[in-house]
Amino acid sequence: MEMKRNIFSLLFFVLIAMNGFSQGINPALGDYHVRIAFTGNSITIGTGLTNPNVESYPGRVSQMLQTVYGDTCVVSNFAVSGRTMLKKGDFPIWNEPQFQQMWNFAPDIVYIMMGTNDTKPQNWGVCGPDQFFADYKAMIDTMRVRNPKVKFMCAFPPPCYKTGDLTSVWFINDSIISNGVIPIVDSIAKIYNIPVVDFNTALRDSGYFFGDNVHPNAHGASVMGKMVFDKFIETDIIHQVEKGNAFV
Repeated sequence: MEMKRNIFSLLFFVLIAMNGFSQGINPALGDYHVRIAFTGNSITIGTGLTNPNVESYPGRVSQMLQTVYGDTCVVSNFAVSGRTMLKKGDFPIWNEPQFQQMWNFAPDIVYIMMGTNDTKPQNWGVCGPDQFFADYKAMIDTMRVRNPKVKFMCAFPPPCYKTGDLTSVWFINDSIISNGVIPIVDSIAKIYNIPVVDFNTALRDSGYFFGDNVHPNAHGASVMGKMVFDKFIETDIIHQVEKGNAFV
């Protein structure tokens, strides 16, 4: 009789465990959520928008993912205005508390859009493309230490719509975005087989979405959010996540 009870208990546990995995739940963690981290600069954090938490393009992505996946996806925005990927840039994202917060968040998916501020002369002119490549790659390698199974998505930054005197756009240089940043991001994406959202090509003739020539307005952010959401659906990246691999 005792043996039968033990067998029944074991079968019951196995069935519960199997059901948990079928629902995307890791019983060891007790958590079925897919944690998605956005990192970037002012474009990603939503500078200039009335309600950045809602109107920024990561905010729009969060809302759209909810319509498909319910409460499965938890989106957090760790972007910081004015920050660079370059570790020796004027304001590196690496030095910000938001970077540590992203590490602590232990994301399953990391979305990166960096490079716009790196084009400023005090950054690109001093550090150069080779260092940008090394630091961008280091970001990916660092987050893979946190979670060896982490998935990534990268983005080509939108254009800067000002040429000539760049004083009004903080000396952000569209030529370097196109001919420096984007080829490097593209090469890294190919090395790691990372999907890319190409804002630069899609928005090249959409300057009316960027009132100050750099930051999207609410409509522009909504368009960008839809592009990122479409890439999530196209790649089915949510269903590729493997839970329970974060280093603790």
